[in-house]
Amino acid sequence: MKKLICGFAALLLSSTLVTAQTRIGITGGLQLINQPYQTPYHTFTGSDMTGFQAGLVSDTRLSTHWSIRSQLLYACKGGQYTLATQATIGPVVERIKRINYLDVPVQLVYGLKIGPGQATLGAGPYVGYALSMKDKVLIDGQGGFLDTEFGSESYQQKRLDYGLRVSVGYELPSGPGISLFYEPGFANINNDRLYKSKNTAYGLSLHYLLKAKDRVRSE
Repeated sequence: MKKLICGFAALLLSSTLVTAQTRIGITGGLQLINQPYQTPYHTFTGSDMTGFQAGLVSDTRLSTHWSIRSQLLYACKGGQYTLATQATIGPVVERIKRINYLDVPVQLVYGLKIGPGQATLGAGPYVGYALSMKDKVLIDGQGGFLDTEFGSESYQQKRLDYGLRVSVGYELPSGPGISLFYEPGFANINNDRLYKSKNTAYGLSLHYLLKAKDRVRSE
């Protein structure tokens, strides 16, 4: 699956390089991440943690206003929540989970010229593949990391994640841009269907797109 996602991302990025209306660049930003944990008896929403994402971006112009924007991102996701909050009843149990993904969002973007640049609005799916994970449990403030694994067993986690990415931003013809984004995950990354965890992320990203003519000239 990892090879499939990497191959798909490479195809998206490399195939657009032959298009004169394609610009490539780099992107990165901070995001607030959460991973609500739902059991048959209760849903633990937890609180947001800080994560990040960084990688490559390509933008292929389809018309005056429309383009396809694909990205290949290293993204940190996860969540934290408290399983018990009343110390008089029992210990306070906290769980903190961080999962590093290789994410591939592909968006249809609409651009409207405003001032020297253009405002953008984008939406499209993303697919992610988990590369590594840190799963920590604290009991009354003390504890350590769990030996959680990826796999298909009920006690293991799925590597595959997918969902939607929507964004709104502003960018200049010279290359720099900024955007706000929201990524609700649709995949339950738990194998046990009675227990559900889905990734959620939202944040601010910056990008810089090289001019198409500069790219051609450098080749």
